[in-house]
Amino acid sequence: MGKISSELEAAEMKKQTLRKTLEQIHSSSSSFLLFSLQWKDLEDHFDTASRFLQEQVQRLESKEKRFEELELREKRVEELSRGFEAKEERLRECSKEFELKEANLEERVREEWKERIRELEVKEDGLKESWKELEELNQVFELREKKIEERFRELELREESIELRLKDIGLKEKRSEEIILNEGEN
Repeated sequence: MGKISSELEAAEMKKQTLRKTLEQIHSSSSSFLLFSLQWKDLEDHFDTASRFLQEQVQRLESKEKRFEELELREKRVEELSRGFEAKEERLRECSKEFELKEANLEERVREEWKERIRELEVKEDGLKESWKELEELNQVFELREKKIEERFRELELREESIELRLKDIGLKEKRSEEIILNEGEN
């Protein structure tokens, strides 16, 4: 770009020099009128080419600016990408830590449940023993209850027997008294 600008400056200087020369020639002779017209045509052509080149230089500068902006954006994107990668790595580390903690927690819960199951099994064994003892005591109680019922029946039978005997004795006493009374009357 610098090269084009310097060439434009050099061309401008040549143009000015030629203009001065033209003016000198024009003032000295009218035969150069044709040359003047040609020069004017050349100058117009040169001006058009110069404007075209300046437009091209401006476009090129604009593209360079845009390229620089894109490079800056690319750098920002790379920085953001590195930041995301760092965060992603941190997230992976956190995920691994969480998985380890989760595994540890699961293991602790498993151990606690095993311990609780063992405790319940021990209690269950104790309850089974107590149940067996209760069943044995219940059997002993039932046997005693049966014996008591049998004795109670025996006592009822004896009571009935005694009552029958008492009735029998009462009847015998009445008969005896009647006999005694009958004998005393006779």
